[in-house]
Amino acid sequence: MRAVIKNNLKLKTYLPYIVCFVISGLITLMFFSNLFQASELGFKTQSINLSTVKEVKAEQAEDSTNASRDEIYAKYKNDGVHISKNGADVEFTNLNTYSKTLEISLQQTKPVYYVTGSVELEDFGVAPGYALASQFKITTGKFNTTKVRLESHGKLNKIKLHFNETPNGIVVKNITINPKYKLHINYGKWAILFVFGSAIITIRKKKWHKIAYIQGDRAQTIIFWALCAIVTGFSLYIWLRLNTYNRIRVPLSYDKYDFIDGNPYTEQLKAWKQGSLSLLQDPPNGLLHSTNPFSIGKRMQLVREGTPAIWDVVLHNGKYYCYFGIVPFILTYLPFNALFPAWMPSAIMVTTLFAAITIPALFALWKEIITFFEIRINYCSMLLIGAALPFGCLVFYLQASASIYYIPMVSAIFFGTLFVYASLKAVRLKTKFTQYALFALAGLSLALQCGCRPNSCISTVAFIAPLFIALLLNNSRSVVNKVSAALSFLTPAIAGFAGILVYNYLRF
Repeated sequence: MRAVIKNNLKLKTYLPYIVCFVISGLITLMFFSNLFQASELGFKTQSINLSTVKEVKAEQAEDSTNASRDEIYAKYKNDGVHISKNGADVEFTNLNTYSKTLEISLQQTKPVYYVTGSVELEDFGVAPGYALASQFKITTGKFNTTKVRLESHGKLNKIKLHFNETPNGIVVKNITINPKYKLHINYGKWAILFVFGSAIITIRKKKWHKIAYIQGDRAQTIIFWALCAIVTGFSLYIWLRLNTYNRIRVPLSYDKYDFIDGNPYTEQLKAWKQGSLSLLQDPPNGLLHSTNPFSIGKRMQLVREGTPAIWDVVLHNGKYYCYFGIVPFILTYLPFNALFPAWMPSAIMVTTLFAAITIPALFALWKEIITFFEIRINYCSMLLIGAALPFGCLVFYLQASASIYYIPMVSAIFFGTLFVYASLKAVRLKTKFTQYALFALAGLSLALQCGCRPNSCISTVAFIAPLFIALLLNNSRSVVNKVSAALSFLTPAIAGFAGILVYNYLRF
């Protein structure tokens, strides 16, 4: 075999890539496919006999004294279990089987609408009685089948399906325990593994891993920023692939308070447009007259008693206020609404915008760190670390999460990165005008980072403070240069901090 490979030049050249293709395929088959489910090595498939359904009164109809039996109960007919539009509980007993998955199929109808509900189970692995296992969402259209994973720890005894209200009622066609799966392989991940493996083989064969990074090399610089563009493009791919209808904008009249698009920033925008620093919603009297309105337990009790309360806002002097950093709001929501008065940006649009500008900033910072500390590094390592930075900083995770909690975080990462980059470059450069401009940018970036999420400034200041102290103690710099540098940094920083303090003073 060795002799055949040695004498065949083409085979010797391409064999490593063939092996890489096979190994990456095996890894994909083991870790990125449903091989275990499709091979039927798991639990036994069992179709539930729908005629054994036990009629359980729907929770929504308990108080309906005048409702007919058909509107209150689930009934079995020849074509399946009919659930009234009021919803119902469907119960199946004496199943006596092991289960990890449940498949529910509905009859297709027009118009198409969503059907939601929950699954409860009783098995011999836990104490007697139903325990909530999972929830489901299904349509009566093309996607009328859903699979629900169950956390069952023993032989399944009973299953109870709770169906919420629907416009016209539904018909449950089939319920299958441990349904059969077709083999599905994630070819995208196979391709990624093969490309990375092939890249490693090529780098080793060409000895590219021994190429040193050279400052000012044009070809290396072009490749570096091309890689930056590819990684930035991945953030745009996430934006396009994310399962949301509001990819760009949301109507200003949007009244759903959901912490995603209907978050305190959107409520703050509505309040500012009416000249109010506080949110327009009035706290309920039950919350205002509570013995401790700031107690989570008390507030949860009020919610259970039917008193609505908005979470993640400040309650002060009988008014609600937004406590999330004001900077992302000023930089995104206000300009967007100024251009489109009837609209506001969606949360995913805001996080994508900050992710798309944070990634080039991280690449620039990494390049500046190498230059500033005179790090001797091979070029491949430089590229790999640069590509890994956005992942290590959780930029893509924060972008995809897209809610009020993560907008300040991803924007704080951008301004923190900009602060460190400008600070390092300002200390390194000797050109006075450029140096002072960079110090001013650093001061402004620090103030903006504080306006996004104040506690995020701790790490960046701790990293840069020794450099600034060393600069002030450096005898090779003139007193005028030190004072000018300090003023360039402190002026925008203090102005930004003062603006935040004044804003909070006007509110509180």
